[in-house]
Amino acid sequence: MTVWAGVEAYKGQIERIRVFKTRELAKAWFSVLTEDLGGTHSCKQTDYEITERGMYFHNTLSTGKTEIRIEPVELEE
Repeated sequence: MTVWAGVEAYKGQIERIRVFKTRELAKAWFSVLTEDLGGTHSCKQTDYEITERGMYFHNTLSTGKTEIRIEPVELEE
């Protein structure tokens, strides 16, 4: 079974960890968090990515202190 694990870090310290059953739920959480932090306007183009293999955000052009990463994880049943 595949789930999506999301980590939000501030200044390198983990602030929040979330696990989602679907990619759509993970993407919705990612979108809300990144928009609250300034969205694509607060980071370099290489610091915002949404692909089939995961999602990544780092607000390098504003405070540069928050990083969000979401990746698929295989769970054993």
